[in-house]
Amino acid sequence: MELSKGENSRVVVIGAGIVGVTCALTLQREGHSVILIDRHEPGDACSFGNAGILTATECVPYALPGFLPHVPGWLLNPLGPLAVRPRHLPRMAKWGLRFTRESAPHRVEEISRDMRAFYRSSVELYRELLASVDKPDLLQTTGYLAVYRDEAASKTDAFAWDLTRRGGVLLETIRGHQLRDMVPALSPDLTYGVFVPEEGYVRNPHRVVTALAERFSVDGGTILQREARGFQSANGRVLAVETDQETLRADHVVLAAGAWSTSLASDLGARVLIESMRGYHFMLPDPEIELPLPVLSGEFKFFATPMEDGLRLAGTAEFAGLHWPANYARADKLAKAAQTIFPGLRTAGGSRWMGHRPMTPDSLPIIGPSPKFQNAVLAFGHGHNGLSGAPITGFIVADIIAGRPPAIDLAPLSPTRFH
Repeated sequence: MELSKGENSRVVVIGAGIVGVTCALTLQREGHSVILIDRHEPGDACSFGNAGILTATECVPYALPGFLPHVPGWLLNPLGPLAVRPRHLPRMAKWGLRFTRESAPHRVEEISRDMRAFYRSSVELYRELLASVDKPDLLQTTGYLAVYRDEAASKTDAFAWDLTRRGGVLLETIRGHQLRDMVPALSPDLTYGVFVPEEGYVRNPHRVVTALAERFSVDGGTILQREARGFQSANGRVLAVETDQETLRADHVVLAAGAWSTSLASDLGARVLIESMRGYHFMLPDPEIELPLPVLSGEFKFFATPMEDGLRLAGTAEFAGLHWPANYARADKLAKAAQTIFPGLRTAGGSRWMGHRPMTPDSLPIIGPSPKFQNAVLAFGHGHNGLSGAPITGFIVADIIAGRPPAIDLAPLSPTRFH
């Protein structure tokens, strides 16, 4: 996609994760004067530690038919692939009720189509984006391999794979020794796999964000380490963003603060439903195995991704809000599970991390104009797909601010859909 030069206005983007940085850079290339603010340095929050997968084929929401019988297990097993801390359950009641509604079969089909339409261009857009900042080497287009003990074990994911096929995604079944032909480090106990060739990944998600932020800064953008506290407004427009240090005048505002967006979104007139779906990783600097592509464990639900500084084990989902301490035993379990998949794996010297992924009940991001202020745009709620959805989000935000019709239908992403 090519951007046309727009009117030079002053835009304040709140949030310096991958979504906010990409929005800021895209708006800058439209000719706007952009200020990017965050409490953290660019990429130091959720964007720091994800699995690096570009989910161009993503079309499977978290809320699937028949999930309710699994809830007791999520509550009782704090180290399972998906866990809910019991003390947090009352706080997510409204979100959980909407999540249940979204698991109805007809809604799952609709959401799947909307997800596919939103994410399908992610690999191609990253090819263009990273080339534009002289970092094409960060993108790999190998696809990924999901592995199972046997075909019977894959049946737990049969609905998801079927939904993916019906979304027009190419899937290849891999059996027996062919798995080890693709990935020699795999255990011989694994005899069944699904190869997804259309996927890509980045070799260092944090460096992707910092490279984009650096180009934004070099090209004249302003990055401030500030906490947004609220807004000044009049006559249906935001006039300024109030921070912990000063007030920043704004012709337009973009809210892209991920899991921390709820309060500011309310100030902008949107009652959104966002939960932190906490993700963990275990980073291995010297794994003593080599992977030619990312491997997804069908049983343990995590990715093993070859990064430029080691092997990253990333995944699992935990609902415990923004303030409960991390349960790093979940990261430790990733390392133990990975050794059953890769018998030669060395886990010594690994480091652990936890990040807050902003999840909506319908697994779709919140992108669109503020219902209260005509010059404010909301752009958050991508869940575990923020890396994948960042480039298209930047283009959509630029289109909204320029008054152009976006390339995709924004109705499913509306900030008012949870009102």
